[in-house]
Amino acid sequence: VDLNRMMKHLSRFTDEIFASLIASIFILDAIGNPLNQNGVYFYFVEDHRSHDPYRDDPEYNYLTTAFLSLVLMVGTTATAFMLRSMKHARFFPNQSIRNILCDFAVVISIVAWVCIGNFLFDQVPTEKLNVPETFSPTLQCCDASCNSAWPADCPDQDAAWGAR
Repeated sequence: VDLNRMMKHLSRFTDEIFASLIASIFILDAIGNPLNQNGVYFYFVEDHRSHDPYRDDPEYNYLTTAFLSLVLMVGTTATAFMLRSMKHARFFPNQSIRNILCDFAVVISIVAWVCIGNFLFDQVPTEKLNVPETFSPTLQCCDASCNSAWPADCPDQDAAWGAR
């Protein structure tokens, strides 16, 4: 089968369908996937695992954390869409500035709302990204006899960051 001949059937529409599929997966995971307990929806459940580190804190309120997480998520999304729509607006003196805002809308929105969440609402604990302190592979072989990327028995190996 000559796949080069099949390229004529691919179009911009095909690309948009694939992009929509990927976007819907990320949106479903951000809001709340019923197959796993991730997403903002599950922050409103009192016995969710994200509230475990604060069980003994009498001042902790899971609804405050859940509502702030929801506001940060909606604010980030709304700001990104608003900045994306600036491409054809007349707010700035030239098209170059509008193009830069449009191109970096998502990054600007994320940085702005992370700063809002960390500096204006620093007393409300929200779940942060779990990042290792050093830049290194998270899984290493325990000895020279290991020739697999997934060693089954490594007693000295630390647990990897995140789920495998």
